[in-house]
Amino acid sequence: MREARRVPLRMRRLLPHALLSMCLAVLSGCHDAAAPVQPPPDPPAASASWARTRLRPLGGWRLDIPYAGEGLAIVPDASGLADAVYTSGHLQQDVLHRTRLRVAAGGDSVIDAMPQLVPDDTLRVASVFPDLPSGQRVRDFAVTPRGSGLELAALGRVFYNTTPRAQTRIVMRALDASQRPVGAVRSMDVPLPEQEFSGFIKQGDASRDLAAIGGGGYESGQGSVGGISYAALRGSDWRRLLQPPDFGDLLSVRLPRDTAYACPDGASWVCLPPANGRGVWSTERLFGGGVRLGDTVLFLPTLGYGERTYKRQSATFGDPSRDRVSLYRFVHHTADSVAFVAHEPWPFTAAGQSVQGMALGRLRGVREPVLFVLVAGAWGHGISRDAPALLVYALISVP
Repeated sequence: MREARRVPLRMRRLLPHALLSMCLAVLSGCHDAAAPVQPPPDPPAASASWARTRLRPLGGWRLDIPYAGEGLAIVPDASGLADAVYTSGHLQQDVLHRTRLRVAAGGDSVIDAMPQLVPDDTLRVASVFPDLPSGQRVRDFAVTPRGSGLELAALGRVFYNTTPRAQTRIVMRALDASQRPVGAVRSMDVPLPEQEFSGFIKQGDASRDLAAIGGGGYESGQGSVGGISYAALRGSDWRRLLQPPDFGDLLSVRLPRDTAYACPDGASWVCLPPANGRGVWSTERLFGGGVRLGDTVLFLPTLGYGERTYKRQSATFGDPSRDRVSLYRFVHHTADSVAFVAHEPWPFTAAGQSVQGMALGRLRGVREPVLFVLVAGAWGHGISRDAPALLVYALISVP
């Protein structure tokens, strides 16, 4: 169970120019102060997807799911508009929830003013996904078309894995007309490590959401990697597009980050000190997968801050009240050539919060496609902010 978060989330109606230039650096041609560890590729062309994208916050919903787990999937209605979401419940209860989006997103910039939604269904994971490998907990969902209906898919991960499997399994369950997972069960084994690939890379076309998976980052036990992973299905073969070093490999190049942390116990798998003015990934976390917008792939990992030591036993071994979400961007130069571009602070979450899942979809009354982001520790019934918020952003394309 993660520690309850106490810092409320504050959003902006629109990114002011100064924040835009700092946090969405590609739009103004500048980058975060921490440069890539390895030489960066040529800057993306002016027509690159992210360079033509603005995020306009639309508010969101408070989900009444204390200590919710990871994963997010959007269930569309017959017209293709978001009608419900699937999310994980408390991991120790091993359940998942279906929540109807019965009211419009609201709340503007204040989470506590957003409408509150109670799950319509609470289902046991073992009943919905009997083929999920033993010991795994669901870490991400996807809803994809199959035949004339829809199918709920899930990827899992083991907490404190001592014998990680060399393959992961995508488990699927057909949804009935009421969006409930009661239909046919099937699964697909993928020849990629289970701890490393625990999320879907979601795209505007949901029919492609089972053809790209990713994840990475730290997880207790064995099988973690020192960065972000990404693989795509090519014909009948899975091809790695991003391959970070094994977690115990402290010498190979890793992703960069900022330098606002310290390693009082020296270099180890827990913490790698900044080098040459650049921070280095160590026990950073990535919950769920990512999204692809045209040629750009986005991930929202949680980075640790402060003194990072094993004795803390927090999610990132740093000060949990200072954990921050950052946006990491990669660009497809070709279908099978992906390069790291930049990382920027994600301005829509507060210190101590994490992003638990991402998805793409459509909302009634919104012309543009919409990015859905599930944020943990956003609100609560008492002093503990132990429940998530589902936040939505219009993806505005500009010339």
